[in-house]
Amino acid sequence: MTLTEADATPVMDAANPAAPEQSVAGAPEPGERREDWHWLQRLLDNPWLLLLLGILVPFLSYTTWGWIELLLIKPAQLP
Repeated sequence: MTLTEADATPVMDAANPAAPEQSVAGAPEPGERREDWHWLQRLLDNPWLLLLLGILVPFLSYTTWGWIELLLIKPAQLP
């Protein structure tokens, strides 16, 4: 397979269909150390951290939104 530079998608090589696949553009090489990866790639490769962020971000944002709404509500007048 060869990699086109226009869209970075693997394309089968008609001349040699049994050729080994090349890595996708931007993917780390097989022998590359994890410490050499970009910090965002290391973050997105950690499923537990993504799970924690997926729970904490909505919880904190909706909780903050709720407290702001409570502070902005005018007191009700009693009859």
